[in-house]
Amino acid sequence: MKKYSLFLLFVLFLSGSAMTQDAVSILKKAEAFCKTIQWGSYEMDVTFKGLMSTDTTVTKYDCKYSKLESDSISPASFRVERHWEKKLSHTYIYSGEDFIYLFARDSTGNILSKELWPAEVKKAIKEADLFRPLTARSKPLFFSGEDFTDTTNLFITEKDEKIKGRDCYHIRIINKEKSNTSGFAVKQVVFDFWIIKDNYLPIQYATTIDMMNGNMPMQQYALYTLKTYSINWPDTKKKYDITDAPAYYRLKNYEPYQRKEQLVNGTTAPALSGKNIDGKKISLDDYKGKVVLIDFFYMACAPCILSFPHIKAIYRKYADSGVVVLGVNPVDKKEAQLRSFLKKYEMPYPVIFPEDDTTTKNYIIQGYPCFYLVDKKGNIAFSLPGFGQGVEVLIEENIRKLIREE
Repeated sequence: MKKYSLFLLFVLFLSGSAMTQDAVSILKKAEAFCKTIQWGSYEMDVTFKGLMSTDTTVTKYDCKYSKLESDSISPASFRVERHWEKKLSHTYIYSGEDFIYLFARDSTGNILSKELWPAEVKKAIKEADLFRPLTARSKPLFFSGEDFTDTTNLFITEKDEKIKGRDCYHIRIINKEKSNTSGFAVKQVVFDFWIIKDNYLPIQYATTIDMMNGNMPMQQYALYTLKTYSINWPDTKKKYDITDAPAYYRLKNYEPYQRKEQLVNGTTAPALSGKNIDGKKISLDDYKGKVVLIDFFYMACAPCILSFPHIKAIYRKYADSGVVVLGVNPVDKKEAQLRSFLKKYEMPYPVIFPEDDTTTKNYIIQGYPCFYLVDKKGNIAFSLPGFGQGVEVLIEENIRKLIREE
């Protein structure tokens, strides 16, 4: 009897193992289900943590969509409401021909023609942040076909979980293929999917990107969670267009931003003042008679972070020659985060936090970081937006020139 019981347990174990699905099988079934979806609606939360941030933000989206058979820019026509801090901030509508961008704060909106502004429309659609498993025409789970046999992808079945009260498979995909993005070394990219067991709908997914900036690890994380959804319901089978915009919104055709030129060399440097992290007032006027390098930056700016070692090297190299470096952060406001950031990057020079947006308007900040050199007479001597290879060389060349001038 004892031998029979052991044999029976062994058979049951083998049967249970045979019934267990591997990660790729589950993903393929989920992919097949997603491809049956043609239209629908959903409410979604997106939790996001940027590379340079320690805090997460939560944005809410309400979406109605209908897949397009063929479109060069978007897999679906849609109407998406974006809610930030419990308030409606934007509404996005895409018909297949036009993108309508609505601003809740003043009830205005822009109409972008795909024919006239394809690049701008493509960029705007990314802001709508569609829930990919429901709306994508191809690769709804980012992976398909040859991706499932690619040796750079590791497919793992994690422990089952309950999401929104539904029993779900948890599948993890790890891509360790190394690459470089904006000077950062990508260690790995991880995709997590939570797939409902009884119908194979992905109800939640996450992307995690691990990077290295020199010896410093950084991580970006985004979690997409469906709160409610409907699939293939007749009331959402339509093409969304301008008629889906509230009648009281004032709409106009899109006009591209007219880029202003940087401040002209030789003009007087605009006033610049603010407080440091300890509340001490600092002004550009405090450094009259000195060469001043002004570095406009903000915490979540990847090129800004890349520039810091070079700017600190310039500061140390020319401090004895009377050169001053001023960091200026006109974007970030949370003191605890700012203190942590300044401690982390060990900035040896003063950092100013302006009290309003007058400074950025007066200095015409086209992009971050943005550098200005002010000569000993208080005039603009050099300016450059952005950071890339050779920028520090240009800055040093202009500093040396100003030091030599009487």
